[in-house]
Amino acid sequence: MLIAFLEILSQLELSKFLIVGRDVDRSYYDTAWTLALVRGGVTALALVLCASMAADFVAEPRLRNVLYALALTCLMDGFINIGVVDFHKTLTFDRDFRYLVRKKLVAFVVTVVSAVVLCDYCALVLGKLSASLALVVLSYSMHPFRPRLSFARTRDIVRFSRWLLANNLLSYAQRRGFALVIGKILTRPRSACTRSRARSRRWRRPSSPCRFSAHCCRASSRSTTTPARCAARFSTASR
Repeated sequence: MLIAFLEILSQLELSKFLIVGRDVDRSYYDTAWTLALVRGGVTALALVLCASMAADFVAEPRLRNVLYALALTCLMDGFINIGVVDFHKTLTFDRDFRYLVRKKLVAFVVTVVSAVVLCDYCALVLGKLSASLALVVLSYSMHPFRPRLSFARTRDIVRFSRWLLANNLLSYAQRRGFALVIGKILTRPRSACTRSRARSRRWRRPSSPCRFSAHCCRASSRSTTTPARCAARFSTASR
């Protein structure tokens, strides 16, 4: 959830601008790739800085190393060849299909093999790392475009993306905001939950049937007399 929020916060809708924009030349592609690289670096740095706080927030120390690994995936995603946007722009969906399926196959194989060998949650992290690496390799092997660093068209791209960014933030808050609250509630320290339950039991007043049953049990346990006397005590307690 943290990664998705950071990605949305830095989302500039680069591919959409290249697809729908008019008179898009190489300078726009170079600028889009440079902004994607910057976005990946900033997201990775934010994850590294927030890893300890996120682990403490959900009381899960292992989350720290997971976020470090996922920060590397965000950085690798920034190096993806922006030229693959042409698969959508030129409607060559067969190449886009092969591009995505190969990535998914690599991630699937690595995740399954890692799960069998490690029997650990690290298999999912390794699968994510392999998917990002596969996207980088496939993007350069399947498209001849070679991007260069450039900020020449930054203003045009940011102007196009600002309202889409606001819409993405609102959609994220609507779809995933509850997960933050639920995650905090479900990961409360066990001692706090125990104290809360003990406090509720302490202040809860027993109902009359409970008092009646307890009185009867004490009366019957201390009774060593005849059944007639036990019946008399029973009728006295019921009044």
